[in-house]
Amino acid sequence: MSEEEAIKLDESEVRNGNILRVYNKNRKTNAKKYYWFSYIQLPSGEELPIMLTEREFQIAKRRARKNTEDCPDKDWLVDLFD
Repeated sequence: MSEEEAIKLDESEVRNGNILRVYNKNRKTNAKKYYWFSYIQLPSGEELPIMLTEREFQIAKRRARKNTEDCPDKDWLVDLFD
């Protein structure tokens, strides 16, 4: 998916780990107007696009807040270049 094809609703760059809203261009009757979109990188190195509805995004955020002991810390050097 290229940036020219997607209609971004946020100013974030399309990079691994950045999450931004994209407009649902071929929206069906009950489909959402936008999705949360990101590329993630698996431990194997494979990059995958993911799309979440607002509800799925809120559930994921809530799960991370409730289970902070399971969330690895980012290395300070990685954080420096974010």
